[in-house]
Amino acid sequence: MKLGSAIKKCRQARNLTLEALANQAELSRSYLSLVETGKRELSLKAVERVAAVLHVPLHLLIYLAAEKRELEEMDASLKTAFDRLILDLIKDA
Repeated sequence: MKLGSAIKKCRQARNLTLEALANQAELSRSYLSLVETGKRELSLKAVERVAAVLHVPLHLLIYLAAEKRELEEMDASLKTAFDRLILDLIKDA
């Protein structure tokens, strides 16, 4: 699971800086940077705060974080389309 990558995609879709997301989610900027690069992990409570700041339902954030092998049964073109749709919805919300 690549949760940090999913957080970064959503943050960028929302045009939030790393610092703004960190402040609103009550995390340090440096720690959130490490999370986004996959060098650290967040507690569930922290993930919930990040998802709330991003206005992304937690289950969609988890879906975006799933690796290909975790979604092997899903058709690749469907997953690509679903990913784009979710990120477009995040941008437009």
